[in-house]
Amino acid sequence: MRIPGRKILRRLLRPVATRLFPGAVVLGYHRIADVTWDPLGIAVGTRTFREQLETLGRCREIVGLGEIVRRAREGEPVDRCAALTFDDGYSDFVDNALPILQEAGAAATVFVATGFTGGNFWWEQVAALLAPGRGTGIPLVIEDGAGTARRFEVPDDADGATRLVRTLCHELRDGEPARVDTVVRQIRGRASELERDPAVSAGVPMSEDQVARLGLSPLVDVGAHTVKHGCLGDMDGDAQRAEIQSSRTALQSLIGGPVTSFSYPNGSYSRETPDLVRQAGFECACASTEGVYRAAGNPFLIPRLWVPDAGGQAFDAWLSAWIAQIR
Repeated sequence: MRIPGRKILRRLLRPVATRLFPGAVVLGYHRIADVTWDPLGIAVGTRTFREQLETLGRCREIVGLGEIVRRAREGEPVDRCAALTFDDGYSDFVDNALPILQEAGAAATVFVATGFTGGNFWWEQVAALLAPGRGTGIPLVIEDGAGTARRFEVPDDADGATRLVRTLCHELRDGEPARVDTVVRQIRGRASELERDPAVSAGVPMSEDQVARLGLSPLVDVGAHTVKHGCLGDMDGDAQRAEIQSSRTALQSLIGGPVTSFSYPNGSYSRETPDLVRQAGFECACASTEGVYRAAGNPFLIPRLWVPDAGGQAFDAWLSAWIAQIR
């Protein structure tokens, strides 16, 4: 049953809970990149990321995700710890984030969706092909293959284009390859009619070689993020098991070592998913629910804080909602 004002109440009580029941903070990122078009809100600028690390390092010990889980399992305190995680496996992690992490000596976990390695993220293609300035003269018509067609007017302003991109990406979040390919092909067909290349470049996945080299880094833990980045909570047990195990097997082959951490794509999981992840040989898994990770927490449902593209005082204020005092 939904209780009116429940989210507001939780937000008001958060500072009190943070002081009384401190825990480790696990920060969630996707991209570290300086971009002009980010309709999904998943990019943090390089300068901003450096500022965030400096701020975080003043109030927390930045350690690997696995180290936090180990300390909690062995009864050691974790309330002065922080971990950095990056979902999907964007190549700009290697180009932009890793050098900054190396400067700071900060560890990180990168969760790789293996079905995209060396290829393209479909959601990035959708965003690039529908970016503002792509022209409004030609509508977007999407046919589902069963005789049903939907018509979308394509806005030329950033807010309208953002809404359209988010609508389409939300509809395709199950990641079913045939359906995704059908829709992206029709969006690309419209772009071809405009006779223009994408106005912005899309973020791309890491190559297999990049993943393999990350596996050699003492600062980086490579974790699994399924194969096709679908919603595990919408799949039956066998389909979930295949996505979970296949991604781990592929990554272990690439890095030549064990893969022990996992992240639920889209934050989606069913009641049985955490057990399936554990049975596949993982030691921990990150969810997308907001919160801190306490010593008694479930290591297969680790909450995370999704980091905004904000530095300086704005980041201090955001972080202070979860860390009682920045010092």
